[in-house]
Amino acid sequence: MKNEVIKVLIIDDNEDDLVLIRHMLSRTEGCRFDVNWAEDYEPGLQTLIQDQHDICLIDYRLGTHSGLDLLKEAISRGCQVPIILLTGAGDRHVDVEAGNAGAVDYLFKSEIDSAILERSIRYSVRHARTMRALRESEERFRFQANILSQVNDAVIGIDQNEKISYWNPGAERLYGFKREGVMGRLSKDVLHYRWIKAEDERVMHESLLTVGSWRGEKIHRKSNGEEILVEASMNVTKDSNDRAIGRLVVTRDITKRRKTEEALWESYERFRMLFECSMDAILIEDDRGNYLKVNKAACELLGYSEEDLLGMNSQRLMGVERSVHGSQSESEHEKTKDLIEEISFHRPDGERCIVEFSSCEFASNLRLTIMRDATERRRLEKEIQEISEKEQRRIGQDLHDGLCQQLAGIAYMSKVLESKLSNRKVPEAKEAGEIAKLVNQSISHTRDLARGLCPVELETSDLHSALVDLASRVESMFQITCKVYEEDVGPIHDTNAAIHLYRISQEAINNAIRHGKAKNIWIRLRHEVDYSVLTLRDDGVGIMKDAFQNRGMGLRVMNYRAGIIGGNLNVKRHPQGGTMVTCIFQNVQNRDHWRKYAQENIEDERNNTHSAEAQKHSSGRSPC
Repeated sequence: MKNEVIKVLIIDDNEDDLVLIRHMLSRTEGCRFDVNWAEDYEPGLQTLIQDQHDICLIDYRLGTHSGLDLLKEAISRGCQVPIILLTGAGDRHVDVEAGNAGAVDYLFKSEIDSAILERSIRYSVRHARTMRALRESEERFRFQANILSQVNDAVIGIDQNEKISYWNPGAERLYGFKREGVMGRLSKDVLHYRWIKAEDERVMHESLLTVGSWRGEKIHRKSNGEEILVEASMNVTKDSNDRAIGRLVVTRDITKRRKTEEALWESYERFRMLFECSMDAILIEDDRGNYLKVNKAACELLGYSEEDLLGMNSQRLMGVERSVHGSQSESEHEKTKDLIEEISFHRPDGERCIVEFSSCEFASNLRLTIMRDATERRRLEKEIQEISEKEQRRIGQDLHDGLCQQLAGIAYMSKVLESKLSNRKVPEAKEAGEIAKLVNQSISHTRDLARGLCPVELETSDLHSALVDLASRVESMFQITCKVYEEDVGPIHDTNAAIHLYRISQEAINNAIRHGKAKNIWIRLRHEVDYSVLTLRDDGVGIMKDAFQNRGMGLRVMNYRAGIIGGNLNVKRHPQGGTMVTCIFQNVQNRDHWRKYAQENIEDERNNTHSAEAQKHSSGRSPC
């Protein structure tokens, strides 16, 4: 306390005593005193309870009150300042009562001098500060003990003899032992721990000796005999002389976490093997479309190295001819966030490649894409389809040139037989005439079948004429209205494309009549510079929602035919009722413009709907 300024508060109604005490304090060596004075009980009490002084000297007699009353009142109000009671005459009873009330010393004015007063003040201040430090330390200890009792982790104290000296509620919950049953017992007899690796124990002791702490994993046993894997943290505890007195151990049960980690690792390994060994191309991209991981098959299929693909944007790579296959509408794709497509693109070496393309979100910001090379299969399917079309045309030609001619001969012979029998007045002449009539009907039906199998107009790519003929036959056969509209009349440049579009129209019309119960069907063929749009709309009940999930044969065949010619097919319910089928397809060799249209304007084409009756009665154009 050398050279320290001690703030002293003197409460005394006698100013002469104040002057005398100040004089004594001014003569002390080593300490300096800052003295303040309060001459009465009430101002003295108010100043004292503010706790702004290091020591307070109170005279026993304060007018109508006593210093002992002031001492008791100040302490009852929480005053922490040490108080020395001064008196003019010795009284043991007052001395004892002052000590019991909380006074740190009791001095006789007649017996004190500078040295006695300075020593009493110095000892009292030091004692008060020590007691305050002890109280603060005790409060911190209580606070820390309260925290340790609330934590979920097990906190265990172990002394130098390896006996348990502390066991918090977290340890009780984890191990199932009550605190009273483990205190003073050897830790190994309670925890029955064993090491995962033989060298772990040696590593722990070396770490505790060198750095004073260790962290690792051990196997402990609970009260019910169950073994658990714990994550343990040990720290050496020391006394005030920096001597080790034990260890503080914090443990946490990580058994479930470790099993989860092992399961995740096994799952990752399975995924990695599947990813790396898959014959299909697998690509993972982020929410911005940048590839994060690709397998070997993807590099081989796309013709890029792994370094080139990583970081490449899928829009840049897949900004190609795209053809949606399957029977889901665009809105259904958005609901499922699933894409199943077929795409056509050129590899870096210029080779054209067709792949099946499946993409789905498997995390909030990640998308998984799987591709399979379908180039050879599509070529073979196209050849098979062409063979099938040729066979249909051959059957149609055989029906027209063979069966129809034979039936015509039979009809002629039946007519001649009718004439002869009539001349002879034979009653069977009427039956012969009926046979000729039925044969002629069969000839007409056979010719219709032949025209359906082999439309003559398609030989010259005249799709419009073929559709007009189809509509006429539909009206005649089913007694409904079927109209064909065409804008910017022009030929389809690809005969195979014309055939596939004709078959799509046949299937759509068949579905509208059989399933939609339509009474009116409108067919619209619109030509642009390098693409065309075929639209069929009916006024039936509309396609059912479950048709998209069930994916009937008709929808699959239409989608397949559209894919064969590189087109985009959309089937949906029309806002005004019925079903609308739209096929957008390339009609010239210029692929660049087609790609731009197919990618940017297909949605506008799908939404190009108008009022059926308004179009029918006002403009005469197709309502689809």
